Amino acid sequence: MNHSSRVRRFSLLLAETLGLDDRQLRQLSVAANFHDIGKIQVPSTILNKPEKLTDDEFRLVKEHPEHGVRILTPLIDDPAILNAVRTHHERVDGTGYPNGLKGYQIPLFARVIAIADSFDAMTSWRPYREAMNQPEALDEIRREAGTQFDPLLVEAFLEAVARNNAQETLALR
Repeated sequence: MNHSSRVRRFSLLLAETLGLDDRQLRQLSVAANFHDIGKIQVPSTILNKPEKLTDDEFRLVKEHPEHGVRILTPLIDDPAILNAVRTHHERVDGTGYPNGLKGYQIPLFARVIAIADSFDAMTSWRPYREAMNQPEALDEIRREAGTQFDPLLVEAFLEAVARNNAQETLALR
């Protein structure tokens, strides 16, 4: 399973905990699956660089949400999906990108994807760092509640992961 598939899975896990309806789940599924499609416009040497990115390299990475919207616009006529792709790197404290949106200015789908994306990134190996284990990543998500992530969604995500872990444990018996 690749990064986008896992982000989709974690996003839907959270969305089901929030009680989103079937239409919203379908929209979120598409947005999560394509959230990083704009990275095809970023050189792989930058995406896979083991060292810290230069300011210019990071500027190129930060353009991927807008690239994604440009790629998807001819294919998808749903503002909720496109806005989620565009804003999934916004932070609730207003320091994210591309627009520095804050709090509830950030669409719900983007706030959901931000948590799922970060959780998957933290628990996956990257050229520049080892993967965290699940408890470490959940602690980091918890610490970023109110700065990077919506605190209410963080609590729902923690609940969703705990419930999912319990179900997986039961299925193994």
